Amino acid sequence: MIKGIIFDIDGVIVDSEPVHEEALKRAIRTESANTVSVNASELIGLTLEDTVKQLGFTSEQITRISKKAEEIYVSLIQPGHVRHQIKPLLQRLEHSDLTFGFVSSASKQVCLKNISFAYKGKLNLVSADNVSYSKPNPEPYLKMLSIMGLKAKEVIVIEDSDIGISSAVKANITEIYAWPHALSGSQKYANAKAIISNLSDIHIIGKTLKEFSHV
Repeated sequence: MIKGIIFDIDGVIVDSEPVHEEALKRAIRTESANTVSVNASELIGLTLEDTVKQLGFTSEQITRISKKAEEIYVSLIQPGHVRHQIKPLLQRLEHSDLTFGFVSSASKQVCLKNISFAYKGKLNLVSADNVSYSKPNPEPYLKMLSIMGLKAKEVIVIEDSDIGISSAVKANITEIYAWPHALSGSQKYANAKAIISNLSDIHIIGKTLKEFSHV
């Protein structure tokens, strides 16, 4: 029996990848006069530092660029980036018997900013700040299961990246749904139970949205 839903954040709660790309480009310009190619589709599922490491900067530059990119991102992301159905779903989950949480490879600062546009209530949150290993390691999802007090078979996961799906699979979660967006073309989603085009495609979510449509 499904008792909870775990949401990835970047790409699921907010359509954030283009904003991350712009923030990273601006941050890189503060460290280097040379043009560095950044492709938003290649950022999906990675931590910010892992992304910057691939661009050939020193460890000191990686730290500075990552910090600056986060600052710029927080200033750029807007309520209009929240994905369709997310805000009403989170509001209605508050009034249901389902518990829910958020798991991300981003910093707590970025996670809170993203979620704030869609939900203002008490959060079950696992960010990069409170795990030793980020996705695709299973630790983030195992930690969330512990917080929620649920077993792997009792939750649904909604992800937009193969890296995130791999993390959930390694945590023995099987009800994993891939929710693509405009920059998901490079993702395979081979280990997802299904690829959805709409949150209502997931039966328990469609039922929740319908039952609590008065909220």
